[in-house]
Amino acid sequence: MQPALFQLLSAKASYLADRQTVLTQNLANADTPQYQAQDTVSFERALSAMGGHLPALATATTNPMHIAVQGSLAMEGRDVRTLRDEGVETSPSGNAVVVEEEVQKLAKTQLDHELTTSLYGKQMAMLRLAMSSNGS
Repeated sequence: MQPALFQLLSAKASYLADRQTVLTQNLANADTPQYQAQDTVSFERALSAMGGHLPALATATTNPMHIAVQGSLAMEGRDVRTLRDEGVETSPSGNAVVVEEEVQKLAKTQLDHELTTSLYGKQMAMLRLAMSSNGS
């Protein structure tokens, strides 16, 4: 069984891959008449909508002064819903893709992916250090 943090980071990486697919489809259809740009729901919303949970992420209240955390953090499957962006002005052909916005969203998604993979790598390094017999 994977530790909960690895499960969460894997779910985030999967979500970001799905988002990148949706955003690149938007760019690929930038000249398609009547095409409406789409985007994924936020990761947090996708997690709560999936209804799953990562039990290992549940917090333990070992002291009555601890603050209880509500909700679960899980994502089961890669079925991320897409949302139409209704606030975008359409071109005369009916296309609602704003290339600059899509490129900006893709750049943010790439940075988020780099952060997620970096965190995954750091967690692996910490586990290797903890499992090593002499700490080196």
